Amino acid sequence: VIGRVLMKLKLFVGFAQCFSYFAVTFNIPWPPMVLDMMRFMELTALDFFALFGDVACTMTTRFPQKFILHMALVPGVLLVIFVAYTLARVCRCNRKHTVESAKTRVFTLLSTAAFTLYTGVATRIFRLFKCREIQGQWYLTEDYSVECFSSTEWMSLAILAGVCGLLYIVGIPLVQGIALFRNRKVLHRKDCNDDVESLRKQQKMEKQFGSIYMHYADNCYYYDLVDLFRRLLLTGGLIMVGEDSIVQTFLGILVCCGWLYLVVRNQPYRARLD
Repeated sequence: VIGRVLMKLKLFVGFAQCFSYFAVTFNIPWPPMVLDMMRFMELTALDFFALFGDVACTMTTRFPQKFILHMALVPGVLLVIFVAYTLARVCRCNRKHTVESAKTRVFTLLSTAAFTLYTGVATRIFRLFKCREIQGQWYLTEDYSVECFSSTEWMSLAILAGVCGLLYIVGIPLVQGIALFRNRKVLHRKDCNDDVESLRKQQKMEKQFGSIYMHYADNCYYYDLVDLFRRLLLTGGLIMVGEDSIVQTFLGILVCCGWLYLVVRNQPYRARLD
């Protein structure tokens, strides 16, 4: 009924990430207190520029530099995890931890990193394409010193955004979805002990992708990816709609109502408190 603390933390982080980017997504005059709360919650998306608060205004860092740093965050996290795994295998200071347990920790860290970084990286990519026309010329709304669609600087960033979009926005849920779908029959099977091959597959999936599907009902093993898509729509996706705040707000309400309908109808969470 209560469930695990990790799932509660994931639910809160997902909410906080969506809420923190509403100031960017929606053209709504939010109250100052709400804006301060949104900036604080940007930390859940590992947006390190939010750490500096008002100090960030005095920095000379432009949006292109912030964009490049944000895109480099994913390979940077992967590099740290790889180095930690290599050191764990080489040192083996604690004999209680085996190579197999180290691999399990790596997959858990990768899933956690993907869940945490996904919304922020996707939103940053979509923000690159949010431009405004002024006297016949399109400018980036995040940095009006950047000309959209014509300048070499913007075109270079657009190519980088396309590559990162395929690798991160499309690649992460695609890899996870294919792995879950191909092994869907053994994810929650109770009789795997009678079949050595099925038991091996089940144990492997639990170690590699258990944090994605273990907290959901048997027939809703893919709902973590649905939630990922919901957060993508509420943040980066609605940026592409345009600057009509009424349309954006209406579509945002439709997304939330659709998610509420799915949760009430299918009850995907194992724990009732979730």
